[in-house]
Amino acid sequence: MDARIDENNWIRCGCCGHKLARIVDMGSDEPSLILEIKCHSCKGIQLCDISKMIRKKADEAAEYMLKKNDSE
Repeated sequence: MDARIDENNWIRCGCCGHKLARIVDMGSDEPSLILEIKCHSCKGIQLCDISKMIRKKADEAAEYMLKKNDSE
């Protein structure tokens, strides 16, 4: 089952509704997707910027499609 995002930007489990992480707006000019994740063990809060990973994967996909189109 897929996770869902509620009205307060919490990412919740699709089965039980448990809070998994929160999407944070850092007020930056550059678009980013930063997750606030709370460790269940130490209770520490971590910030994880996944926008860089998404951009990298998008660039890899675009490069793959260009190579594929060139070979045809």
